[in-house]
This record gives sequence, structure tokens and C-alpha cells, in this order.
Amino acid sequence: MVYPPTAAEPSRIDVSVGHHGSIGVAVVGQYDCAGNPGDKAHQNRDTAGAVRFLRERYPDVPIIGLWIDETWSVEEIQTDTQDRGRLSDDATS
Repeated sequence: MVYPPTAAEPSRIDVSVGHHGSIGVAVVGQYDCAGNPGDKAHQNRDTAGAVRFLRERYPDVPIIGLWIDETWSVEEIQTDTQDRGRLSDDATS
């Protein structure tokens, strides 16, 4: 798949949101990522960049960034547009 997808080629998020009814997207970085190796700061910068890109492309879809550490604890990372990432209580119930 071409990254980013062209207008003629729907992205996986287009399919997920448009055809499967997904209510949000999580971009996840992890401590032992083999595809994009780096420390937590590196991973969180890349995750935040992906969140910003996706929020621009999908302004009506809640998008969050997550970090998973070596104990499998998950934390939400802070981004410059944090308020747009929250799922509403109505959407999650």
C-alpha cells in the first residue's frame, strides 16, 4: 500500500471507519518495536507525529497516541491537540 494512500486508494482507516463503524483510532508505540526501533522519547515523537497527521486527515475521528512499556503498562501520550483524541462517554457505552 502506498503511504499515504492516494485519493483513489482508500486507506485502512477509511475502510475501518467507513465500512466497519470504528469510533476511534489508537496509534501505539512500544518499548521493543522492531519496525521503528528507538527509545521512549523517539517512539513518542513518532507516535505524536502520526496522531497529528491522522487528525488532519480524519478531523471527525477521535485519534489517540499510546505508549506500551516493558511491563505492558499503557499510557496515553500527550499531543498538541489532546482534546481531539478523547472518545466521548456516549461513544464508548
